[in-house]
Amino acid sequence: MLWSMAGNMAMVYRIFMGLEFQENDGLYFNPVCPKVYGSTKFVNYKYRNAILNITVGGHGTKSKGNHQ
Repeated sequence: MLWSMAGNMAMVYRIFMGLEFQENDGLYFNPVCPKVYGSTKFVNYKYRNAILNITVGGHGTKSKGNHQ
């Protein structure tokens, strides 16, 4: 079951959120969210020495992000 959960999270992070990890530059987002998902929110997302709250709303190529 762990492989199923890992696959689902990878799909959300890398496809819907368009999350790309860059070794030197940080995080990049290019979201393409399906309309049925509405908005996606990650709370207390740990990346390097930061804790991020990330929200992506909208759908298709008109998605927009917000972070704190």
